[in-house]
Amino acid sequence: MTPGFMKKKSSGTNLANERRRHKRHDIAVKVVIIQPDDGQAVSVKASDISDGGVFLAAPAKSAMPQGQTVDMKMYIPRSTANTYMLEEVVSNACVLRHQMLDDNSQVGMALKFDQSLDLGLEV
Repeated sequence: MTPGFMKKKSSGTNLANERRRHKRHDIAVKVVIIQPDDGQAVSVKASDISDGGVFLAAPAKSAMPQGQTVDMKMYIPRSTANTYMLEEVVSNACVLRHQMLDDNSQVGMALKFDQSLDLGLEV
């Protein structure tokens, strides 16, 4: 049975995309997650980010259960005509879901920020 958020309308539009409130950006962003059980920092890469949440890939051993709240830092690229820097953005987020990725050594996790952020991303 297909979960409700993945059902398609007759037009072929994915309902999950229709419910999104924030534009998604396909950019690589470094993310550091603080493991809630032992305080260990785990550095991972995000591949999909919005003002409402992020999808990231982490080592399988670092997978967190659905519903787990984590502290995280993201390093958002910023540039002007003469400079390039990474802005540190700190947030709390909740793990919505996770799935094993292709080689089973990595897990993909979807996290929702506790509060929407204004990341100012334009790609």
